[in-house]
Order: sequence, then structure tokens, then C-alpha cells
Amino acid sequence: MFTEFDNRRLFDVLFQNPYQAILIIDVSKNSKILDANTKALQLFKYSLIEIKNLTIFDLIKETKDDINNLLLKKDSSFEIKEEKFIDKFGNIIPIKSSFSFISSDDTTLAISLVCDLTLEKEREEVICINEKRYKAIVEDQSELICRFDKDGKLTFVNNAYCKYFDQTYEELIGKYFLDLIPEESKEFVKNSISVINYNNQFNCYDHKVALKNGEVRWMHWSDRGIFDKSRNIVEYQSIGIDITDRKKLETKLIKSTLKYKGILNSLQDGFYRVNDKGNITYISCSALEIIGYGNRQDIIRQPIESFFVDPSEFRKIFHKLKSAGGKIDDQETEIYINNNKKITIRYNAQFVYNEKNEIVGTQGTFKDITEQKKRMKEIIKLYQVVENIQSGILILSPDGTIEYANPMVSKITKLKTSVIGKKLKTFINFDSSINQSIIFNSIDQTGKWFGPAYCLQIDSNYERVPIDIMFSKFIDSSGNLSIIVSFTDVSERYALMKKIKEQSQMYEELHANMLVLVNKMDEFNVSKFEKINKLEKEYSRSMENIGLARSL
Repeated sequence: MFTEFDNRRLFDVLFQNPYQAILIIDVSKNSKILDANTKALQLFKYSLIEIKNLTIFDLIKETKDDINNLLLKKDSSFEIKEEKFIDKFGNIIPIKSSFSFISSDDTTLAISLVCDLTLEKEREEVICINEKRYKAIVEDQSELICRFDKDGKLTFVNNAYCKYFDQTYEELIGKYFLDLIPEESKEFVKNSISVINYNNQFNCYDHKVALKNGEVRWMHWSDRGIFDKSRNIVEYQSIGIDITDRKKLETKLIKSTLKYKGILNSLQDGFYRVNDKGNITYISCSALEIIGYGNRQDIIRQPIESFFVDPSEFRKIFHKLKSAGGKIDDQETEIYINNNKKITIRYNAQFVYNEKNEIVGTQGTFKDITEQKKRMKEIIKLYQVVENIQSGILILSPDGTIEYANPMVSKITKLKTSVIGKKLKTFINFDSSINQSIIFNSIDQTGKWFGPAYCLQIDSNYERVPIDIMFSKFIDSSGNLSIIVSFTDVSERYALMKKIKEQSQMYEELHANMLVLVNKMDEFNVSKFEKINKLEKEYSRSMENIGLARSL
């Protein structure tokens, strides 16, 4: 049984919980604030004396009447998912809060647990912006981009890949990519991939693919091995280009023009407390919701280590706390929830002490970051695709200042210094009929612009390299505008086209000369034929005269 001292001590520990702001409100007296813990005072920037002179409505920016009606019910606990509160200086704070009631005689108190959502919203906003940005870059590429594991199962495909094979993302993921290749090409593809190792990380090859409608086309693939720290292949990344037309017109050396286009939810923290034996003595409602339990009694007195995927994790936490002086923050681990499903959590923990300053347990907060981790992995994967793609990728601010550049930009421009912070016009030029204002007007109206340009290789005596360049408009969830630029070096293609033109002109001149020669030979043959006919007639006439003379 708890003594009165124990109960008071438990109340003090819970009330002064550094992870949760707590307000005690007298509903019977116009919802005046009677008490607030340290976290609440820090959140709203008031001293304890100042906040005791306020009502709960002095802290609420909007919907005061709605909350007042809920408070007047007195006997029904309720929760506010998100509301705007204001601090002492008028700053708006996004809040999630819950209200519970305690009544005695003519007094009704409301206990409000208040959670600041500011940090969670900022983190979620950053995740969403980065995810949309890199996904826009990858998904807008005209090339087919995919990843597959060592067994050949697809783990990632972009929109272009899905469209090309006329299948959905869900239909393709987990499918063997060799199933999309005709039987006669499979062995060749296997051999082409098998040569990739840590010392030879790239390989390019052409082969046939069979589309869903039965059409067989040619693709050029650039494969790259993805390696772990032990230099073992864990995955392959492949970028494909349809070269069917080039194969058909291979004798004329014409390549198809490639167009490039520009390319995670937080939960409310749960609170827990365990004794010195590692058994759970308290758990909050939000924590119950996270781990999938509806009844607190199903959890109380359970050993906390039974929830960890690694049962030794709790002992490790205890040792970490000792080494860190009794408190650790932002740790991650995996736990089991009610349906035996694994989730990843981020947690804070600290020691609980008694009046003799002896450790009597641990307590802390945690939240489910499983989805956030998954989204971060996708962002990292998309980032790796962008970093390794064979096109130069830039992200510009609305005034044309470069905010991001992938490694291929330096390779194409041959710049030895970073382009971050520079203007695009310092090394990209257009024909005289095109200027930057025309391009930006087109982006405002249609969201994109594509055309030819020149890259000035400043470190190579300002050599002009022809490029195909694509501008795409990107607006994040906050309404901020960025411009994604994708460009590729087409100098090799231009050189081939020039060679083809020169060869075609040479063939045309040769053909014309041959026609003249043939015509002259025809004229000569006609003349000779007429002379031979004349000689034959004269010969026949002579023979007839000789025969006549003999008869006489």
C-alpha cells in the first residue's frame, strides 16, 4: 500500500513530468487556473503567480465558446486534437490537450494535459518537403528507373517504368524483372549483370524487352551495384532508355532525343514508468493507444523487457542512463505491440529517485516513428537515385540562384568549384532568340520549359557544349516555389548528326555524278549502235553486189 508520503511523492513526480505540460483548472470559478507545472510555465512564458491570475480562456486564441461548453459538462472527459493557444507574448502555439475532471462537494477541477505540436509539425513539414522534392525529380524523369535485389526481384520502379510496361507500381514490386525480358535475351542479361562487382561497379548493355501488348522493343540499360560496408552487393540500380528507333535506323547513326524532367506522421508521445525490478507501474492513455491496448490493467505489473524485440534492450537502457548521468534523449529501438507487430519508437528516459535520492525506477516518453523511418528510407533511396543519375540536376530559387546541384553537374560543366549560390546564367546560355524571361514566363504559364541550350565550360576556355535542358516548377506544401532543372550533354549526338549530314551530302554528290556518267555512256552506246547498224547494212549491200557480179 502507498503511504501518504508515497502518494504525495507520486503526485509531485507526475505533475512535474518534464515531458508534459499540466494545468489544473477550477471549473466552478470561471475556469480559473489554480496550478501549472514547470513545463506549462515554460510553454506559455508565464511565472506561476502570473498564470494563477488567468483563466484557461486567456490562453486560447479561438473556439473559446466550444471549449467552455465542454468544460461546463464537468463529468465527461474530452480531448482536443489540435487548437491554437497563445503565450504571454502573443505567440501562437499549436496544441493537443486532454481534459479530465475531479469533483468534490461544490468544487470541480479540470486536469489538462497539454502537448506542444510545434516541433512535430516542423519535422513533418521537412520530411514532406524533402520527400516531395526528390520524388518529383525521380518521377518526372523520362528514363526508366528501377532497383532490384540479388534475386532479381524489383524493389523500386518510377512512373516511367510503370507506364512503359503498362503495369502498376503494386504489380511490379516483388516481381522478377527477368519476366519482362524475352527468353532469348535472359541469359545475356544475367551475364551482363554478373560482371558487376566492387571493382567494376557499372555496366551498360542493350537487350530486348517484351511489353504487355506483345510488342518487343530494344532498351539500353546502365546498371550500377549498391554495396554494403563489407563491399557485398545488396541491390542493383538500373536506368533504361528505349533505343528501338536507334536500332531500326542504326545505319544512319540517329539516336532518339532524351528528355529529362525535373525529380514522411508523428504520433502523440506516450508516458510510462517502471519500478526498480523493471515492471510497469504506470502508463498513459496515449502510450496505450500506441501499443494497441485499451485497458491499463493489461499492462500494469508486466515486465517492460517483454515488449522489446531485443529483451536485453531494457538492461542496456539502464546502463546508458548510468553513464549519461540519469537521463537520455532521442534513442531508437523496436518493440512489439498488442498484435505482435513490430514498430520502431523514439524514446527519452530518466531515473526516478525516492526521498533518499535512491534509484527506484525509470520513466520516460516514446512515440511511434515506424512510418517516419519508412519515409526517410524512401527519401534516402530517392536521393541516391538523384545523386547517381546520368543527368545534371539543379534546384533554383525563383530568382535563378542555385540551391542544389547533383555530382553530374560538375562533370558536364567541368567546374572545379561548387555552383551552389551562383546564378544559372553564369554557365548556361541560350540562342539569341531565347532569354531567361521567356523561359520563366513559360514556366509560370505551363509549369515547364524544354529546349536546346549551351553549357559554358569555364574551366576549359569557355568551350560551348550543346545540351538539352528542362525546367519544371515545384511548389511545396507551404507554397514556396522552386524550379527543378535537368540537362544532359548532347555534343556526341550533335557530332553524329553532323557526320550523318556530311555523309548524306557526299552520297548525294556521288549519286549525281553517277547519273551524269550513266547518261554519257547511254549516249555513247546509242551512237555506237547506230554506226554498227550502218556498217552492217553497208556490208550486206556489198555482199549482195559481189554475188550479183559473180553471176554475170
